[in-house]
Formats: sequence, structure tokens, C-alpha cells
Amino acid sequence: MSDQDKDPVVHSSLSKHLFIWSVLLVLSMAWGLYDEIYGIRPWKGYEARFEKLYSQYLATAKTGEAATERQIKSSPEYQRLDREMQAAEKASLPEASTIDKEVNENLVPKILALNDPFQVTRAHIGSLTYEIEVSTSDSHKNSLRQEIQKLKDEVQKIE
Repeated sequence: MSDQDKDPVVHSSLSKHLFIWSVLLVLSMAWGLYDEIYGIRPWKGYEARFEKLYSQYLATAKTGEAATERQIKSSPEYQRLDREMQAAEKASLPEASTIDKEVNENLVPKILALNDPFQVTRAHIGSLTYEIEVSTSDSHKNSLRQEIQKLKDEVQKIE
């Protein structure tokens, strides 16, 4: 067996090469992590400081606004307006309940009855519009446009 016939994988040790490449791989991974966390994102520290300072600001602003709100709610003008609003709500309650009843009993069923035929027609028009967009023949496009117009002009009876 000559030197040319020797297989380097079988007849020599690859441990040095594997060790060197493994160390290089670990170093490049460490460098990549450092670069990802600190290198390409220098604003991370600024974000952390801003979050802390803004949280402190919001805490102080909240207490100031709560005191202002209490002061406004305790003013005689606010209390007068609040009483007037509550009286207006009580006065309009019978009319509002009559309107709600009429809407729920008369209009909602009619709207629900219209939904299905409307959706079917809209879907059909949408599919015809798509066919117009992908069609290459002008005569075919015109016939599809006429079909869309017929659908729009069609009157449907709904129970």
C-alpha cells in the first residue's frame, strides 16, 4: 500500500482539526451573540432609562390628574350638570326603550332576511369582476359587465 492509497480519515487523527474548528465556531457564536445584544442595538440602554423615567412620570401625572378630577367633580357647576344629565336620561328612557323595541322587533329581522341574498349577489358580482380582470377578450369583458349590470338591476323578493 503506497502513500497515495492511504485514506486520511482512516489513517490519521482529525482531533486537532475538529478542536480548532469547534473553538472557532464557539468564538464566532459568542461574537454573534455579543453583536446581536450590544453591538447593533446601542439604543437598548436608552430604552431602559426612558422606560424607567416615563413610568415615574406617569405615576406622578396620575396622582395629579386624580386630584384635578376630584376637584372638578366636587364643583357645584359639575354637580348641577350631572343632575341635569341624569334627569334627561330618565326623561328619555321610555322613548329610548320604545325605539329599541321597534328596532329589535321590526328592523333586525328584516336586516337579517336581507343578508343572505345580498351576500350571494355580492359574491357573484365579485367573481364576475375577477373574470373581467383576468380576461383578455374585450367582447367577453363586455358580456361580463352586462351580466353584472343585470345582477345590479335585478329585484329580489324576500319573505
